[in-house]
Amino acid sequence: MSALETRLQALLGRDAVITDRDALTELSSDIFGSNAIAALAIQPRSAERLSEAVAAATEAGFALVPRGGGLSYTGGAVPPHDRCIVVDLRALDRIVTAAEGDPGP
Repeated sequence: MSALETRLQALLGRDAVITDRDALTELSSDIFGSNAIAALAIQPRSAERLSEAVAAATEAGFALVPRGGGLSYTGGAVPPHDRCIVVDLRALDRIVTAAEGDPGP
């Protein structure tokens, strides 16, 4: 287990860090296939944890590839090399708070 994997598990929980090769193959592909298989995938459950995971991955020299529903037809959700982490955003599926004056999308 790598130091980054251990750190991400501490931040996100063991079940939110994916290392299974078959799962990584699926998460690293779109409708046209894949370029490379990501080193890891993460499934953050809050914006705060996502921010912390991004900082940890960046510090370790990994690129991040966001993945929503996995229906990319452009290769935008496909890792360009194996030193990437796929960020599976499916658990971040709602706005938790919004206040008047907050910047919009």
